[in-house]
Amino acid sequence: MKRFLNCRSTILAGLFAVLAVPLLAGCRAEEQNRVTMYEPGVYKGVEQMALSEDQVRALRYRARDQSGSIDPAGGGGGSVSGKVLDARQLEQRVGSQSGS
Repeated sequence: MKRFLNCRSTILAGLFAVLAVPLLAGCRAEEQNRVTMYEPGVYKGVEQMALSEDQVRALRYRARDQSGSIDPAGGGGGSVSGKVLDARQLEQRVGSQSGS
C-alpha cells in the first residue's frame, strides 16, 4: 500500500509540474499589461508624442529620396533624373538591352 501511495504522489507531482510550466510562462514581464481585448478602429496602446515640424520635414525628405522620383507622390512622371526622355531614345535603349 505504501508503494502505491509513493507512486501516486510521484504521478501527482509530475502532473502538477506539467501544468505549472504553461501557467508560469504567462507571468513573464513582457506579457503583463498588454492589450488583449481589441476594438476595430480604436488604438489602445500608449499615446505617442506628436512629431515636431522638423521631424515631419525630415520624414518627408526621406520618403521623397526613397521613392526614386522627383515627384512628391512617387512614380515615374515621364522623367529620369530631371531629363525628359524621347520615345525614340527609349526604344533604342530597350532594343540595345534586349539584344535585337
